[in-house]
Amino acid sequence: MVTTARAALPLLALLAFALAPRLAAADPEPQSDDPSRIELTVKRVVVFKDGYALFVREGKGVVGADGRLRTN
Repeated sequence: MVTTARAALPLLALLAFALAPRLAAADPEPQSDDPSRIELTVKRVVVFKDGYALFVREGKGVVGADGRLRTN
């Protein structure tokens, strides 16, 4: 039974990460007028056998006066 539960952990992690943006969208963050603020979208999620995950995110933005981009 322990091995079955361990095998289900990556699937549960993937499900949690897949639902997180929907839950966050329910309570949107106030928008900033900062032009150097960038919104990133998740393009791919890879869940490894050991339970770790890799998120590939993508976005476009304009650098600020200090040469930096800002994320949430």
